[in-house]
Amino acid sequence: MFVGHSLGEITALGAAGAFSFAEGVRLTKARGELMAGGPQGGMAAVLGLDVEVVYELCASIGPEGTCQVANENSPAQTVVSGDARGVERLTTLAREKGAKRVVPLNVSGPFHSGLMEPVAKEFANVVEELDIRPCHTPVLSNDGESMLTNPREIKEKLVTQITGPVRFTRQVQKLAQMGLEEFVEVSPESLLVSIARRIEPNLHFTLVTGGGI
Repeated sequence: MFVGHSLGEITALGAAGAFSFAEGVRLTKARGELMAGGPQGGMAAVLGLDVEVVYELCASIGPEGTCQVANENSPAQTVVSGDARGVERLTTLAREKGAKRVVPLNVSGPFHSGLMEPVAKEFANVVEELDIRPCHTPVLSNDGESMLTNPREIKEKLVTQITGPVRFTRQVQKLAQMGLEEFVEVSPESLLVSIARRIEPNLHFTLVTGGGI
């Protein structure tokens, strides 16, 4: 089974045979360009608070700004996304609630939030023109539940991912529930192994880089 985190879902789908390498590059380029021209905003990583508490804090902001959960990275790390006022307010609330740290991320927009809806609509036109084939190996969607093999569902998830959260914690838990025993990360450096280990420490973890294992 393949799994990708955020943009990595395109990589996972390409590896699973949904489209060619060249098509994946074109799709990634279009996604990046559309996101770069999207709305202004920011993101922050909340460390040391339960994800459900972070959801509650986001919901409590109300008219003071816009902020929502963007990445459920691990039981102790949740990334939020929104406009400047919303992220600032969430930062204050999280610290008051006992977060160990709230770290602003060096990004240009409110990715994986409802503010990206205009970008998602434009990206949908790009995705619709893509020649997608059935996957030879399932891809576990960023929603943490859907097994992607069907072209129509793949197109839908590529678009909804722009505004929806990456539920990486659920993805890793799902792998363990299905009986998978190994987690192999393909990356120039370890980005996901360290947080996946906090979610399911009994999995066997391997990092594969350009230089080998």
